[in-house]
Amino acid sequence: MHQKLALVFLVICIAPGPANSRDKHTPSLQEDLKRVAASTQGSVVAVMAWPKNFPDEIGGVIGSAFFISDEGHFLTAAHVLSAFPPERGTLTIVVIQKTMGGQVGVHFEVVEKDVAHDIAFCRANGFQNLWSRRDPHPPDNPGFYLGTLKLKAEKPPAGTIVATAGFPLGSWNPTFQVGTISATETINPNLPGVPAGQRPLLQIGVTVNMGNSGSPVIEVDSGKVIGIIIQEIPAPLVSNVPNLPVAQNSGVALAAPAEWAIELLRKHNITLSE
Repeated sequence: MHQKLALVFLVICIAPGPANSRDKHTPSLQEDLKRVAASTQGSVVAVMAWPKNFPDEIGGVIGSAFFISDEGHFLTAAHVLSAFPPERGTLTIVVIQKTMGGQVGVHFEVVEKDVAHDIAFCRANGFQNLWSRRDPHPPDNPGFYLGTLKLKAEKPPAGTIVATAGFPLGSWNPTFQVGTISATETINPNLPGVPAGQRPLLQIGVTVNMGNSGSPVIEVDSGKVIGIIIQEIPAPLVSNVPNLPVAQNSGVALAAPAEWAIELLRKHNITLSE
């Protein structure tokens, strides 16, 4: 009897803890999210429109973008650039300068706009000068928040926790949000403007709005970009007041897979480490 009690006691002592317990050296989901959020602060930038007839026509943030190299290469959604053609004015990306507390508009060139897949590959002008003045050790160094994000061609499975950062509704600061991959293949023939190859699109369970187009979809576990937000799926408009519709966000967004962006980069002999 005493031997049985001793055996039970031994099993209890060496048995693993609760399923949700973690080794002290294993990062928690909270720590992963903080790490990914920090990586977006200097990597994700706003795309801003400056009309020729300003101030008669008001400009502002029209989309999001993210850097993928220290040479100033960045990606965004093609329709963000198409929404403001050159004859209307100028587009810049907005880089945040830390100690000055302000934003700096940076002009850029469009290397290629892949309308079929709704991806645009661009390069910021004079980026090397900005990169040399970046702020690697905030808050001690006066400089810019600048960084880059890596791409991952392989699609994570549905249920994977992801995050996105962008500039919804004209925000001047990057907004960080968390969601999941709802589906790795999706098709919705009722949505206008969805690019060719609808089935490979990623369906993301996250709240996005106008201004989020071009935002990176980041796999939280690896910290790498697995997609680019190209469209939100709006919910029906409902209102009890005549002629006063109320927009409802569906919490569903579509993203172009990073594989499409990697193929575009290879076309221009740009090879980035995953």
